[in-house]
Amino acid sequence: MLAWIAENATLFYLLCGIAAFVLAARWWMTRNNKLLLGLIPVVALGIGVALIATFTDTDQKKIQRIVEEMAQGVRDGNAERIFRHVSRNVKFRGRAFGEFRSQADQHLKAGRARDVSVSKFSFPQSPSAGKAKVEFWAQTDEAPGPIRCEADFALEGDAWRMTTLELFVGNTTNTWPIP
Repeated sequence: MLAWIAENATLFYLLCGIAAFVLAARWWMTRNNKLLLGLIPVVALGIGVALIATFTDTDQKKIQRIVEEMAQGVRDGNAERIFRHVSRNVKFRGRAFGEFRSQADQHLKAGRARDVSVSKFSFPQSPSAGKAKVEFWAQTDEAPGPIRCEADFALEGDAWRMTTLELFVGNTTNTWPIP
């Protein structure tokens, strides 16, 4: 329940904002000070939701941290840091784990994409039943522009691991050809 509130905090902020606006407008029109007392629970609810959103470690936050750690692994040239979060059943452009790891090792040894950064995370559907889909953007000087990434994650034991990865040129469906 707390995870759902944390993942949908924006909805609660919107509802609290609307309630506060209605109470303040009604008070402005009537100058009935009892209406101002109605703002107390609305503000308290907003603060409570903010605390829940800040301190609840949701699956979305865990997956985002994993992707950021993998990007740091690319920057450091550390394949182990990347592949500890990749499932042995991964599929990347028809390649299995071994081929994917070998290609990544070659790129890392060549010092490629050491400036990679990731941002703009979104989850088309909330993680459930041990599965999650995440979309994010990656930037590197080696690409002609931002790269839109789509990845699937699965809960293996107690750890989220990437099972598929697709890379696209910008906001298109054109696959980004890794040089």
